[in-house]
Amino acid sequence: MIINFSRIEDPDFSPFDLGNINIVKDAIEFRSDEEDRYAMMIFISISDFIHGLLACYRGEKKRFEFVGTDSSFSIVFSKKDGNIQLSRQKKTIECSWREILESTMSGINKIIKENKLKIDWGHAVFSDLNGAKMELEKTLSELR
Repeated sequence: MIINFSRIEDPDFSPFDLGNINIVKDAIEFRSDEEDRYAMMIFISISDFIHGLLACYRGEKKRFEFVGTDSSFSIVFSKKDGNIQLSRQKKTIECSWREILESTMSGINKIIKENKLKIDWGHAVFSDLNGAKMELEKTLSELR
């Protein structure tokens, strides 16, 4: 499974920049870059994505609909037989919690590395993203 978070290139970097989420497992893809209207405020959306995953993992929600911030792109997360199921437009991806959480962490690390010189960790959006990332790291360490 590959989860990729990407920022749409714009010379004026902002915490509210648009971007995309793409998820690929085997032959199934969920791609927000299919249509311009699916672009989302990527840094806020990553935090929302993590919080939704962790709410399902912890059993706080059996089903969570992630909707990209300021977008019409959505994915439904559901717990299923000890795993997680992602659904979008009649397509389904099922995987282990460890697989999705590790893939999410990999995607986060990649987008942070690509933008590390521009990110102001003191800004509320990036502070929230860092908090969500730390929560994900803690959950992953408990799984390992």
